Amino acid sequence: MITADSQEQISSKFEEEFKKIEAEVKRPNILIVGGTGVGKSTIVNQIFGEGTVAVGEGMPVTKEIEKIDLPGRDVTLFDTVGFEIGKDQKFQSEIFDFIGKRNEKPVEEQIHLIWHVISASSARITTYDKELNQKLQESRIPVALIFSKCDEVNEDDLEAMVKVINPNSNFNDAFVSNNSPFFTTDHKEQLEAEENLSLSKVVEWSIKNLPASLELAFISAQMINIEAKRQKANSIINQHTAGNALIGGSPIPFSDAPVLIASQAGMIARILYVYDFENYKQIATGFMASSGASLVISNIGRSIAGNLLKLIPGVGTVIGGLINAVIASAITYAMGKATSEVMFKLNTQILNGEIEKANDIIENFESLFAELFSQFFKLKAKNNGGI
Repeated sequence: MITADSQEQISSKFEEEFKKIEAEVKRPNILIVGGTGVGKSTIVNQIFGEGTVAVGEGMPVTKEIEKIDLPGRDVTLFDTVGFEIGKDQKFQSEIFDFIGKRNEKPVEEQIHLIWHVISASSARITTYDKELNQKLQESRIPVALIFSKCDEVNEDDLEAMVKVINPNSNFNDAFVSNNSPFFTTDHKEQLEAEENLSLSKVVEWSIKNLPASLELAFISAQMINIEAKRQKANSIINQHTAGNALIGGSPIPFSDAPVLIASQAGMIARILYVYDFENYKQIATGFMASSGASLVISNIGRSIAGNLLKLIPGVGTVIGGLINAVIASAITYAMGKATSEVMFKLNTQILNGEIEKANDIIENFESLFAELFSQFFKLKAKNNGGI
């Protein structure tokens, strides 16, 4: 049984890890370029969560640009509110002066991505939009060109617009290729999660084009591509699993248990952050300090036999280390995968608007976690050659 002191210690460790993430995470800065009424706010709300941005809520940075700090999201947006007919040259001067000044600052204050939004409803690219896009490309900042309101035009219209920007491209190259910076969106994406394919691609493109130090915050902040969250969680799990296998192989008797718990707390905290831990931190922290932590300690207890073998000179130390390496990696892997899969299911249900199913997952968190932990623990142990 886990003691009250152990509960408090583990809860404190999780709280420490959450605060560490908050202190260390680096926020990406995204500049969103486009005229009034092209659908910028709609796109932002779809990617980062409904109600994230309301019209006119940003803080003015210049006469033409507003800074938007997303509530509960570690991403900063800069919106080009000054893009109006009759202000074209002034707008261009303002935006490129802004980009230039930001790029003279430290990396964390620079503009890291540009989303250029053009309404496809007119079925044409203006000379101004073409020139603006070319100049944006010259800024050496990755630029995504997002055509909004595409339900109002056909495939031929979209291909014609793409060719204005890139004469050598075609519809398939632009909108089917995973590496293309061209994207489409329409009103259907607001209605059904399964229609969010194009905006999911915007997210994938953004992750690929962000510096590695900034992708964690962006993956956590975006709400539309749950698979990207799972992939990032898997990367975190693999890192900690490999590290804890080395800890388990340490020749120091009984040294692995507290170190493993600390490492797993860091891993789980980061997984929860990837899945937007602000919504689930209280539930998960309380759970991990009770039943979840009991699973960790119970299974680590199984490594004591290996630790005893470490006390035997010579070959006993090697054998003990090998046994503990297998157990340590299996425990860590199972803890991480169970946490990730529960959060993946929960995020998916919320994205699909299936609130009753989401509440069911929360109510049965403990049993679902325990079942998944057991499955992944046995799988990892078997793949590692058994315990």
